[in-house]
Amino acid sequence: MALQEREDIPLPFPVAEQQAVSHPGADLGHIEALLSKSWPLSRHQMQEDRESTALSRKKELAKHRAKKRCHSETFSDKPQSSDSAQGTFCKLCECWVPGKQHDRVWHQHVHSTRHRRAVATSNYRQYVLPSKKAAAEELRLQTANSRTPSMGSAARAAAAVRSEHEAQIQGLYADICKEMLHHSGATADYHRLTSRLSPDRLAVAMPYTATRSRSNVGADGSLTFLSASPAQIACLATQLPETHATTLVLSVSSGHALDLAASTAALCLLVSRLRWAPQLQRLQISMLTAIEDGGGGIAQEHTAERHAQLEMRVLRALKDAMQCGPLRLLSLKANYPAKLGHDWADLQAAAAQAPERLRLAFLMGGHNRSFCASPLVNLPDTLLRDILDAAIPASPCKVFLS
Repeated sequence: MALQEREDIPLPFPVAEQQAVSHPGADLGHIEALLSKSWPLSRHQMQEDRESTALSRKKELAKHRAKKRCHSETFSDKPQSSDSAQGTFCKLCECWVPGKQHDRVWHQHVHSTRHRRAVATSNYRQYVLPSKKAAAEELRLQTANSRTPSMGSAARAAAAVRSEHEAQIQGLYADICKEMLHHSGATADYHRLTSRLSPDRLAVAMPYTATRSRSNVGADGSLTFLSASPAQIACLATQLPETHATTLVLSVSSGHALDLAASTAALCLLVSRLRWAPQLQRLQISMLTAIEDGGGGIAQEHTAERHAQLEMRVLRALKDAMQCGPLRLLSLKANYPAKLGHDWADLQAAAAQAPERLRLAFLMGGHNRSFCASPLVNLPDTLLRDILDAAIPASPCKVFLS
């Protein structure tokens, strides 16, 4: 006969508790706790016992889930399985992060040591290392010996100059970036060409051009820069008002077929600042380049057309400069002079009309109704004519193209 049918035999615990003990989820500790209590239990005591048992099971289940979650959140180089949470791939660390982006796990990965090291390495390779290489290359162009300077020494030299002339270098770089848009356009080559005129290159070239523009002026007043890099030409533009040279001979350095835009942008920047150098009377510019194709597969027709467009930009800049301060002599050497017919004719016309227009503007300062406070009103006509002939000759500027 079953125990439940024998009413005369007392049981050590109620039938309901016996069913709980026989449940597969019960453990030995729970059975010992039940046997140690005084019987029979009241209904209130049985309710508290069930609640405490359910609470302990919830704590064990939460602990088990937390342990499983921590194990699943470990970063691995492989995506998670299909039944787990969605993973996000970190390109810097080249690993998969469990969960979606911008959640707790992703935040933990971003602040981890592995990710911070990857960010530091990426910044070094993207910004620091190219600037060191650019400074070393620019410094190598200035040295006469064949020994290549180290990147560390070049970077230290650039940092020393930038700390002293940071505002001037940043202003010059901003002007170069604006001018480069007219030579390269908003294309993929823009950032590559502006890197040829980076602030580190300008910082290395600035003391070199400053020293040469002051000390290398010949007895006849000539200043020569042969095979000048784009950074040297740009820095020379800032040194024009301080130099005492009356003749400037300039030739661009040879390079790849796609790097001429950096030189022409620097030339346009130099030409635009000729108005601040009234002592400069003769200018000779050679844009002839020994093109190094480098296996780029560039068609000769495309290269010729591109070079002609860049040289046209220089001619237009010279045309604008002629209207502010005419030169006595202008000599240009271009790669494709036959393609510059229209712009060359405009430059010749501007050179012929500039003296008359500038002389008229000068004489307007002596008119009683124009500038009453001008000191030119008090000068004698003979002295005024001598000053005018010395400052702005009546003969037009001689221009040559070869």
